Amino acid sequence: MSCRLLMWRWVALAGFALCLSGTAAAEDGVSPTESPVINHMPDAADEADDVVSDPWEPFNRAMFSFNKKTDQWVVKPVTKAYVKVLPEFVQTGIGNFIMYLKTPVNMLYFALQGNGHDFGAETARLFVNTFGLGVYDLASQQGIPMKDTNFGETMGVWGIGDGPYVVLPFLGGDSLRGTTGLVAVDYPVSIESHFPVAARNTATGVEFINRRRKLLPFDQAIEQASFDEYEFVRDGIVNRERARVQQLKDGRY
Repeated sequence: MSCRLLMWRWVALAGFALCLSGTAAAEDGVSPTESPVINHMPDAADEADDVVSDPWEPFNRAMFSFNKKTDQWVVKPVTKAYVKVLPEFVQTGIGNFIMYLKTPVNMLYFALQGNGHDFGAETARLFVNTFGLGVYDLASQQGIPMKDTNFGETMGVWGIGDGPYVVLPFLGGDSLRGTTGLVAVDYPVSIESHFPVAARNTATGVEFINRRRKLLPFDQAIEQASFDEYEFVRDGIVNRERARVQQLKDGRY
């Protein structure tokens, strides 16, 4: 299995961080104050819709613990060293270039979703950011915000349910729909997957570290949490995915 697959959902704690803050939502074109996961407090009418199917919970909890320990012992120290050594503007440039490489794939998914607005926006981003060599996010400066999507969300727009929650070693947790989309489509169509082996592995490692560095500010809150961390992460990941799919259906993404 490719290193890219092993890293993509490495840290299941991402769901926890995304629920605590609107950071990732803002990067995806949703303002922090409008994040559907943060502001959504289920009532009796929609409580059933927020129930997460978790028939493999014992296995999932074991994998969650394994991934967390791997993160603590290996991933976090490497990421902290990365942040310490590289200037912030270099880290930003790397993150911009990673998203630049994903832009054509986002265009494909938005087209498959029937989302003409975001397809056009991603096309414009690709054109504008090419002048910045992909390292400078000139498009955002011109009022074309960064957005992201995947095949799991595309299947959700088509009406395919999220299915049971599953946590895999290294990949982390996601709905069965999201995991299937990642393995079956997201990786094969990615630009990096067609690089030579050495370049592909380097790009994969850098992309993963870049994703992990965005979660560093949340580590202390996670360590001090007194609730069931596994359940909170699980519910955060799945309900955020559901909210994103609904946004795509409503044309508000």
